[in-house]
Amino acid sequence: MPSQKPALALDLDDVLKETCAALCRFHNAHFGTNHTPEKMPSFNLDISWDCTSEETARRLDLFFRSEHHTEATPMEGALEALQILAEHYELHIVTARPEVVRNMTAAWVNRHYPRLFTHMHFLSAHHLDHNSRPKSDICRAIGARVFIDDGVHNVKDVFEKLGIVTLIFTQPLNFGWEMPKGMLRVNNWGEILDHLVPN
Repeated sequence: MPSQKPALALDLDDVLKETCAALCRFHNAHFGTNHTPEKMPSFNLDISWDCTSEETARRLDLFFRSEHHTEATPMEGALEALQILAEHYELHIVTARPEVVRNMTAAWVNRHYPRLFTHMHFLSAHHLDHNSRPKSDICRAIGARVFIDDGVHNVKDVFEKLGIVTLIFTQPLNFGWEMPKGMLRVNNWGEILDHLVPN
């Protein structure tokens, strides 16, 4: 029987998991850089790492197989908030990660957020796929009523195409971005609850 709860779609990296910080630690340890989330110039790692797409893909493969990925921490307050949200919404992860890392990603999610998500949607076939499906496609297919992400390109895509409740989770790369009227900025999971859970 189909769920009677509205669908809530949310990003994984830097919404559920502190990925950028873990990625910076990995890159600094392996490639002698001094990156921090606050100093990353772009969501595009080719630009941030000043390397080719092929080299970026190789480094990401190393990261996903490293302890930096495995041991990355959940976002503060996310588990408790999601346990409450699950009473009101059907929860879906919608990530730009490639299918090739599904198993290791699912292992991390199931360890930190057990039995909370209806489905995990992966949008890229591989790390070099710069033309992966937009997140609005998945949100439309699952009938999402709410979308949460930290990527400016993703929230713009969903908000402009679907007009659903869209929350941008504040991170250094999106700080200061001027949002369109009707979109909401949230700084932590407590604020997400304030917006989404009926009193």
